[in-house]
Order: sequence, then structure tokens, then C-alpha cells
Amino acid sequence: MNKLSFLIAVDYYLPGFQAGGPIKSVSLLCENLNTKFDITVLTSNSDLDGILYKIENDCLVDLGGYDVVYLSKMSMVKVYKQISLSSPNIIYLNSFFSKFTQIILLLRGLKLISAKIILAPRGELSKGALSIKAKKKSAFLRLVKWFGFYNNLYFHATDETESKDIKAIFSNPVLCVPNLAYRSKQHMIVEKNVNELRLVFLSRISRKKNLLYALKVLKEIDDKRIENVIFDIYGTKEDKEYWLECKGLINTFKYVIIRFKGEIKPKNIAKTLSRYHLFFLPTMNENFGHAIVEAMQNGLVQLISNQTPWNDLGGDAGYTLDLSDKDAFVQAVIEMLACSQEDFMQKSDKTKEYINRKIDNTVILEKYIEMFTRVSE
Repeated sequence: MNKLSFLIAVDYYLPGFQAGGPIKSVSLLCENLNTKFDITVLTSNSDLDGILYKIENDCLVDLGGYDVVYLSKMSMVKVYKQISLSSPNIIYLNSFFSKFTQIILLLRGLKLISAKIILAPRGELSKGALSIKAKKKSAFLRLVKWFGFYNNLYFHATDETESKDIKAIFSNPVLCVPNLAYRSKQHMIVEKNVNELRLVFLSRISRKKNLLYALKVLKEIDDKRIENVIFDIYGTKEDKEYWLECKGLINTFKYVIIRFKGEIKPKNIAKTLSRYHLFFLPTMNENFGHAIVEAMQNGLVQLISNQTPWNDLGGDAGYTLDLSDKDAFVQAVIEMLACSQEDFMQKSDKTKEYINRKIDNTVILEKYIEMFTRVSE
């Protein structure tokens, strides 16, 4: 019996890393499902910064059990050609607003492809994400709903919150299966002294990730003339204009040390995280948050918004706070600053216990197999 085949369309893929979560989510699926299904990944030939990979374009490239096609141009002709060659049972899309998604749905509308379609919005339909460039996104949603552009496809949500966000807009069936997660290599975490705190931000620098909010929280610490606080920022400057806003505020700090450390390759993340105590990401939305998970696996206490799936941390493992209450974020930083090594290690151990309970890749993998098999029938 031939294996079920599916094509995964994703804007950016390995060896790239700057686009963050979607690359990790898709690569984990491919690594774990390639013995069960015939998989082809269709992607661009560069990372987020536009620098081209030194990889042959427009042909199948074996990535160890599955194939990847790096398109030299994301055109309707090239996309259609590759879909025709792979003849997938299912096409799995990994963005709602992506040009990739629009091309494939247009090809379907023209009846040039007949594969079943699953669309993973990757958090793009959350209230927080839709509040960015709200008028443009609202107009687009009205238009595609009017023309039925997204009719007759399945949505994939990675948690119940995302599922509700999708159902608030579309009546399509929503399949809810969590993301798979990497098991991060463990490193000894840096010692924590009273009245000393090392915070880290690790994400793309964009409005959705809310770095400016984090800086405004720490500016209040700075205004209290509190010293021995270091905040290091890692990430790709996806939104250059937004980064300039952040940099303008950074230049006003006198006591808190703020440092931009640039991009970090995936293989170096765990070791880098071990230098910090508190993972600070007041994101406007995460449908999963691979960086959050990796930070928890390494024992960093969390200071994150309540716009993620990790809202049941409890005080022992960290803080999940409402973005409307900036004072609560400030108080969390002050509490963490006062922690001794013993206090910190208790929180750190609770954080690792929490995420180890939450992540079970074996169970999640079975749910993916069931999802893809069910849709193909």
C-alpha cells in the first residue's frame, strides 16, 4: 500500500532559523512523520533576511527521509508545477496571510489542484495579532469571506484558545493538536544572588513580540534607581522601524543594563539561556512559543503575558500576566530581584517539572497521524 503523501508549504525553512517557531514546528513534524508519510516541503530559497541559501533551487533536495523544494521564485507557475509533480493527498499550509497560501488557494479556486487542505494560522488570527495593522487585516478578512476563498478547508489550531479565535471568524472545521517540542539539552543555570537579576528576551523583534512593552516595564525599574539588573535581547530585527522605537527607549536607561546581542543559532540557544534567571516575553500572542518551552526546559523562571498556552504556570513556576496591568510586571521583576539562590532554584525546579508534565511528544505524534489520516479519507 502506498503511503499517504502530503505537501507542506511554509514561507521559510531549514537551514534558516530567523523566522522562528514555524520552522521548528514544521521540521519536528517532518523528522517524526517521514516514516509514516511521503512528505515534500515547499519553501523559499532564503531566510527572513533575504540572503540566498547555497542550495539547488526548484528541485527535490533530500533532507534525510523527506524532500524539500527551495523555490527560486514564489510564483503561481512554479508552485503549481511542484504540486503537480508531488501529487499530494493533503496540502498543509503554515500561514493565513502568506503569499504562499494565497497562491495555493487561488490554484484550488481555479480547480488546478484537488488535494485536501489544512491551514495552520500559527496564531495570526488571535485578537493580539489582528490588532497589528488592524484595518488592513480586517478588510482582507471581509474580502476573502465574501468570496469564500477559505471555504472547504480544515483549520489546524495548536490549543483551545487558538481554536476559539478561528471559530470566531470562520465556520470551517478546526482540528486541535498541540505542537511537538524539542527536548532541549540541559545546562547548569547561572547562580542567583539577592538583588541581582539577569533577564533575557529571545524572539523576533516585531510588534507582536512586544519588546517595547518589556522595555517600558524595566524603565520603571530604572526610574527607581535599581542596579544589578541586566536585560539581554536576542533576535532578528524583523521590523526595523519598531526596533528604532525600542532603541530610542534603550538610550534613556541609566541603571538597568540593556544589551542587544543579535541573532542566535538554534544549536546555541540552550547554552545561552543558562546565563539568565528570568525569561521575559510579554508577547501579544503565541500559539505555542518554542522559545518559551526551551527556556522552561532549562529552568528559567517565566515572565510572560497571558496570551500563550502556558497560562496555568502558577506562582511557583513563573508569572503569566495581563498586558493591561504593567504594574504587575514591574512587581514580578522586583520579586525576582529579591530572590536568593535557594528561592530561585525552587522556582527553577518547579518550572522544569511543569513543562515536563505538559510535553509528551509520543501522544502528540499519534494525534498528528490521526489528523492527517482522517483528513485524507
